[in-house]
Amino acid sequence: MSIFFGTSFLTGKTVADEVLQILSSALALLLILKTITPELFPLDFSHPLVMTSAYMTALEKLRDMNPETMLAVEGKLEASLKAYINKRQKYDWVCDMLELGHSWEEVAGKMLGYPTTSTLLQSPVYIPVK
Repeated sequence: MSIFFGTSFLTGKTVADEVLQILSSALALLLILKTITPELFPLDFSHPLVMTSAYMTALEKLRDMNPETMLAVEGKLEASLKAYINKRQKYDWVCDMLELGHSWEEVAGKMLGYPTTSTLLQSPVYIPVK
């Protein structure tokens, strides 16, 4: 089966391979960010910029480390995040369509055993009384 997407045809295998790359990238980035900034976890992925803001917080912590370590890690982490975001945008609809979660970050978080967004939002439910 082929799907016309933008300017090219995508086969089911191509889509599956790219979705696996997105998911593995999300898992790797979450584990890296958790290693650098464990105080941020569990993260609430209800907002699409959570991964980017966690990255910014991780950079602040890296700047407190020795300069050689910071330079070695910062460039690779930034490149990984940019590549992940570019791929994620291409298939953002897939995780929701398959009912895996609202975002690839949420799916990766579920796989790592973190609470989902609905678990983190503990707001009361108001029922109008007439």
